[in-house]
Amino acid sequence: MAMISCPECGREVSDRAAACPQCGCPIAPGSPSSAPTLGAHNVGIPQHLTKSALLARFPPVTDVIPAEIRKEISTAEEILYFNYVARKGGCGSPKAAQQWIMVTTARVAYHASIAQTQGASAAYGQSSGSIPLSQISFVGMTKRGTQAGCGCAGVGVCHLEIRSSGGSIVIAMPTEAHVIQAKQFLEAVLNPR
Repeated sequence: MAMISCPECGREVSDRAAACPQCGCPIAPGSPSSAPTLGAHNVGIPQHLTKSALLARFPPVTDVIPAEIRKEISTAEEILYFNYVARKGGCGSPKAAQQWIMVTTARVAYHASIAQTQGASAAYGQSSGSIPLSQISFVGMTKRGTQAGCGCAGVGVCHLEIRSSGGSIVIAMPTEAHVIQAKQFLEAVLNPR
């Protein structure tokens, strides 16, 4: 067993792994230890999603990323977009959940409330994860739902839906403006003009 660099996020992974445990990128069986590095065009990553192509279109974000979040980023990645999507509880509760969404040169990472079911009475759960950019097939928005808040009543939320080859996630965000901003950025990354 040899350790190779993941072609998506650059983290070390066994050459026998089916997929990278960090970002979910499929690892070719029997990959040589000289596997292509992040941004290489010959690993099934579309040219517009290579690290160099993304950095040519989007300057890296460096000044707003808290240290505890920055330590989760591989040295092979650059952060292109970061936004807190904190929500406050109902009934005027000052308590807020610290949630965020981030786009790097390799993936979309999040720590947020995820809709477990769809519809007006969706159930939510706090979750963290990431989706490789090369696996995203759809980014969409639904206007409103209600999420149980930290206080006595639910709070209105909008949903950012991201579909990939591994399924879909629906991230609850406090305002339509948050969803539109994240959706437009992801669309610009995924569909260059």
